Amino acid sequence: MTTPRSSRSSRSPRAPLSRVDLASLALVAGSFVGSALAYGRLPARVPVHFDLHGVADGFAPRLVGALLMPVASLAVWGLVRAAPRLLRGEARARAAGSPLAETALLVTALFAGLHFVMLDVALSGAPRAGRGLGFLLAGFSVALGLLLPKLRRNGLAGIRTPRTLASDEVWQRTHRVGGALFVLAGVAGLAATALGHVAVAIGALVAASLAAAIASYLVRDDATR
Repeated sequence: MTTPRSSRSSRSPRAPLSRVDLASLALVAGSFVGSALAYGRLPARVPVHFDLHGVADGFAPRLVGALLMPVASLAVWGLVRAAPRLLRGEARARAAGSPLAETALLVTALFAGLHFVMLDVALSGAPRAGRGLGFLLAGFSVALGLLLPKLRRNGLAGIRTPRTLASDEVWQRTHRVGGALFVLAGVAGLAATALGHVAVAIGALVAASLAAAIASYLVRDDATR
């Protein structure tokens, strides 16, 4: 008489990392490598924050500045990719139906870009970030705008306001409007940065964020009628 195999063998194996996940981890690793190569030449205080005009207005000790963005990007990637496994039922299905791997990649790409902007300013001693900051934020805005309409209602990523989280219809309509706003802001930011107006790219991204949140309270919810 044969005994049944352990139930452990019947469990599905853990899904391997996708190419998108590997790309995210490559960006994180690249940030750590960049810090390691530049660390000996970094000043005692490294810029970690910039104002609307790209002028460095916040500084941190060298070790913090070298690790801040790489560690933050790894933490965000891990949170976005692991959080859906903690959900149950419909919430888990909605998360699984959203492009969270691509969302994590977009955030890690932004953090990696910001990290190298910070390193460049620290190493060069320049008082402000160059056009690279404007192009980075404008490109991020366009990519975010294209991604937002693909997200399903969830509490992890997207335009999360009380109204969008309470209704699938409001969520979808808000993210279509928000997506268009971010794309327009990004295109305007790219053009402005090319003309040397980095502040416009930063301001356009902030304005799109605020406008998208406001839009969530203005779009109709026919389901409640």
